Amino acid sequence: MFIYYIIAGARIMKNYLLLLLISFSVLLIGCSQQKPVQAEFNEFYPAGSIWKEKRTFADGSQDIFEFQVLRERTFEGKAVMALHLVGEDKIKFYDKHSLNFIAQQVDGKTVMASLPDDGRYQWPLEVGKKWTVTFQFKMAGRKSFPVSKHYEVEAFEKVTVPAGTFDAFRVRGISGKKVKSTILLWWAPEVNMTVKIEYFKGDKNIITYETVTLPTLG
Repeated sequence: MFIYYIIAGARIMKNYLLLLLISFSVLLIGCSQQKPVQAEFNEFYPAGSIWKEKRTFADGSQDIFEFQVLRERTFEGKAVMALHLVGEDKIKFYDKHSLNFIAQQVDGKTVMASLPDDGRYQWPLEVGKKWTVTFQFKMAGRKSFPVSKHYEVEAFEKVTVPAGTFDAFRVRGISGKKVKSTILLWWAPEVNMTVKIEYFKGDKNIITYETVTLPTLG
């Protein structure tokens, strides 16, 4: 009888240790998959970097184009990152430090500008963060007017684009009174770039951009 109790006790201890080991393993897995509390934007890819994006319109039509990073420039006295649309004389300017959109030029002429920038990102990003920005928006041949835009980091989630699946912060920006204009951005910390953008007019998706290939030096 004494031996029986010893064996039974050993089995109980073995099961207890096994349960403890399983619990510890689950804890480690949970920690390894923990989502980042916040993320900062690092310096963007160097001049010469090139990647492809896919553009999908409301009618379902699509095209694929290439962007190339040009050397650092200045626009309205601000250091900017210039992205050249390969094959066309079109350049987009983004704030070098915030990745916020500033302007677009075609054939060397500014056709659209958000000054000082559109404030789409406010670093560091963290889920639940909200901010409001006001900027002057101008289209070529028209008077500029103020735009107030409300942004919120809604989630940190997986997003799938042609370039792969990434963990990304989803940022929503809303402006307009009668008809809401909405932009959804997915910024992926692991590749330090916006991998997907969706634009809406009211409830209608009017255009979507998705990363097809990640930046490489051309």
